[in-house]
Amino acid sequence: MSVRIHPKHAGVLIDDVSDVVAKMQGLNRQGVEFSIDDFGTGYSSLSYISQLPVHELKIDQSFVQSIGDRRAGDGVIETVISIANHMSMRVVAEGVETKKQAEFLFKTDANVVMQGFYYARPVAVTQWRASLK
Repeated sequence: MSVRIHPKHAGVLIDDVSDVVAKMQGLNRQGVEFSIDDFGTGYSSLSYISQLPVHELKIDQSFVQSIGDRRAGDGVIETVISIANHMSMRVVAEGVETKKQAEFLFKTDANVVMQGFYYARPVAVTQWRASLK
């Protein structure tokens, strides 16, 4: 099971981090994993990933769309991937729409999970299953 904390709701966690960590660890023991969505925007911060038992960082598509801009896109993505790898977290890149973006991400870390129109448009489960046949 996976639970995502959207940055616009993450501010709620600030009041009692130790209580939140204890509850998340309890859920971890039951097999629940946590992901921070849109990492790098809103309330997401390094303190969250250092304090909370998070398993996955999802890089916001605004950074993916900036690939090719060494400062705005490439540097941020390389840094987030490096941090996640050092903390044994999965990385998901959202909004991958071009071959250039996919190649950059793969070159940076072949284990990055990529989501976006470059691979497929969103479809209903029934349509997806039919496409596998």
